[in-house]
Amino acid sequence: MFNILFLVAGFIYTTLPNGLRVALKEDHSTQLATVRIFVDVGSIYEGQYTGCGLSHFCEHVVSGGSTEYRTEQEYSRLKRNLGLLTNASTSWERTRYYQTGPSQFTDSMVLMLMEQVFACRFDSFEVHREHGVISHEILTKKTPERMVWEQAMRYGTGHHPLGIPILGMQNAMESITRDQLYEFYLKHYSTANAVLVAVGDFDEDSLLAFIVDQSEKFPERPFIPSEVKPLVKYFYPRWDTIYTNTAQSKIYLIFNGVTVPSSEDAAMEVLKYYLVGGNSGVLESVLKDQQNLAISVTGANYSLYKTEGIFLITCSAERSSDLSIIEQVVLAELENIAQGRIDEERLEKAKQLIDYEWRNNVTIAEKAENLGRSVLILDDPEYFPSIFLEQVKATTKEDLLDLVNISMDYENCHILYAMSSELRTLDIQINVSNQMNYIKFLNNDKYAPVIFEQNPGDDFVTFCFAMGGGNRIDPENKEGLGEVLLNLITTRNSNLNEIDFKDSLDALGISHNIYNNENLHIITYKFPRENFQSAMQLILSGFYNIDLTDSSINDIKQLMVSNINRSHTDPNFLHYKFLADNFFPPESYSRFSTPTSVNNIKSDDLEDYLKEVFNSSNIVFSFSGDLDSSEIVEVIDQNIAEYESGLNFYLTQPVELTSSSDDSQYYDYPQTLVSLVYPTCPFGHSDYAALQVISRLMASSGFQLHTALRGVDDLVYWGYGNQRSYSGLGVFIFTAQTSLENKRRVKEIFLAEVEKLKNDLLEKEELQAAKNTLFSRWARYEQDPEYRLRRISELYLAGLPLDYYQHDLIEQVNNLTPEDIRTVAQKYFTTGTFYLSIGDGA
Repeated sequence: MFNILFLVAGFIYTTLPNGLRVALKEDHSTQLATVRIFVDVGSIYEGQYTGCGLSHFCEHVVSGGSTEYRTEQEYSRLKRNLGLLTNASTSWERTRYYQTGPSQFTDSMVLMLMEQVFACRFDSFEVHREHGVISHEILTKKTPERMVWEQAMRYGTGHHPLGIPILGMQNAMESITRDQLYEFYLKHYSTANAVLVAVGDFDEDSLLAFIVDQSEKFPERPFIPSEVKPLVKYFYPRWDTIYTNTAQSKIYLIFNGVTVPSSEDAAMEVLKYYLVGGNSGVLESVLKDQQNLAISVTGANYSLYKTEGIFLITCSAERSSDLSIIEQVVLAELENIAQGRIDEERLEKAKQLIDYEWRNNVTIAEKAENLGRSVLILDDPEYFPSIFLEQVKATTKEDLLDLVNISMDYENCHILYAMSSELRTLDIQINVSNQMNYIKFLNNDKYAPVIFEQNPGDDFVTFCFAMGGGNRIDPENKEGLGEVLLNLITTRNSNLNEIDFKDSLDALGISHNIYNNENLHIITYKFPRENFQSAMQLILSGFYNIDLTDSSINDIKQLMVSNINRSHTDPNFLHYKFLADNFFPPESYSRFSTPTSVNNIKSDDLEDYLKEVFNSSNIVFSFSGDLDSSEIVEVIDQNIAEYESGLNFYLTQPVELTSSSDDSQYYDYPQTLVSLVYPTCPFGHSDYAALQVISRLMASSGFQLHTALRGVDDLVYWGYGNQRSYSGLGVFIFTAQTSLENKRRVKEIFLAEVEKLKNDLLEKEELQAAKNTLFSRWARYEQDPEYRLRRISELYLAGLPLDYYQHDLIEQVNNLTPEDIRTVAQKYFTTGTFYLSIGDGA
């Protein structure tokens, strides 16, 4: 018999007779369920095959592959018909398989994952096909930013597997045979070496009974426990320099790490937040705010659970000559900690930020991940976040002092400079209706519209500010103006100096995200419920005390220029920019910021922009949380001034598409991207529902395009169709990453699948499967209040009902017939335009 170890802690945890550990948690906040299987094997545990990417290769074959029970095609159809979202991932230490969908299919998700993970057949054709798929994936990772990070990892870890890419090295991966892969699978994919987790809207007892019954089909196999040699520890500091074609110069400071679980791991996490966490980390304050040396400062705690990991600090700079100064500053701050000179107020704030972050893990996916990691690593389902957070809160300044001096041995760190190649010669070193909470308007004559979503029981408040117009209304030659404004609002305040403002944000646990697109500018804030009044007072003061001094504006412009330069090393961005520049009329949705346009922006431009766009017709405030209307009204009345009326820029400036012709470009990246583009309809149009369903038919696993491109021939690494809707128009874009020699065949398949949509009626089963997949996708996003508020804000500015998704759109989707899909395809998919980005060496 099996023993239930935990039952009163809000979940069931047990070990079955075949060794499989099972953790189940009911969560009735959504109609979804997510099921995951974690296998205790990752890229650092591949032994003699290190560098071949066997763990990742197994993930590709096991995920959806043929088993003793069903074929790959049968799994694909079943997942499609149930509307499931599926994926898998491989890390250094574990491999995960996921399925998420309507909770009434939880049993099916469990059974499919158990069959795939524990009874994969390793069909020779499927293995051969994935060789090609993984080759494409490896090529995708060969961006300058990724490659320099991999070099830094190799440098800091020596010859340890931690420094080898998880995907493996291409030649080594391509040499792997089917038999070698299957042997590796048999040695590691035992039920006793895995954890099954389910979280969602189900009955724990019934699901456990089902799992116990089905587990008899999967007897325990002998397995090889995952082992890895320890990292080499150097007893002297090391320096080196590499030259790359990245947009920025960087310095990597790599230190000895610790194991997890341990109180040292918790202390290492506190150290990371102390140095670079939130808006006012010690290093960020010194390097960015005080001395203007770094563009960005990040930290990473890579703790392992079979051996010590590493601790990494990365800084990027505009000037390569600043890297050596940055090095001195970082080491000086660590020296302060080593000598006990620790800012105790900042230490408490760092611990509070970690607590805020973990408390904000509210989706079933986050809960399942924490539960699975806890069981896999510790055999203790309560470790993440409960025990871990207790260790964090208990961390003292003495713990940091010991950590830096002993475990990290900070004086013997490994330092790598990464500088531009140009400097080499220089002298330098579901059904989602239940997800809609109670929504109300707080009407007023004084300020902008306020929308309130009551979300009882939520520990956090989400506040969203949305402004119509987006990037397309920026003045000519000053593209990026709106983004500059949003960055000033979130990081500067004329009533506080920058350091005090960021410090106040962290003290109240305020995090923020900025979203810019062709129609909207959006800022979303999250903070703990208990800080509502103080947090809103601080946030809203930023809207009326915008720091338009030259120094603040220049700081923001420098950051944006750096991000623009980095985006131009991303082949996916370059391909879309090329497409937009050629497909859309000039000065419409083809607006992209450049270093020149950003640097042209002055204080007067921002003042003029504010007067025009900050009006009661063009902005909307929205809230989600365990609040009542009176609290919101009070904080709004106290902190928001009266707005004048004006234009709703979301709805203005209609754009007419002109005819365009096929085009191609050459660029410096080893991959080829192909797009086929059709003009369609805007958001809210009566045809929008059918186009959303077609996007699932052309994007999801098991449907027409996916099967045609990947089911038989190894033609693409990825390919999908996607409906993009703007104010006044829309486009449907088919995109695939392929090889140069396959571009013609991919184009032919695109066109053939479009003709099928136009001429053939879908099977009713296939149409229903697409609808289910679409509903599951919406329901997954609906769990996040930040997403809901962004969507509600756009609906308001677009003049659509706030419940458009929950009622009108769902009803339209449910009523769609195969004839409707064919009619819409015939209406829009007439003359498409091809765009081809050809990479050097693709």
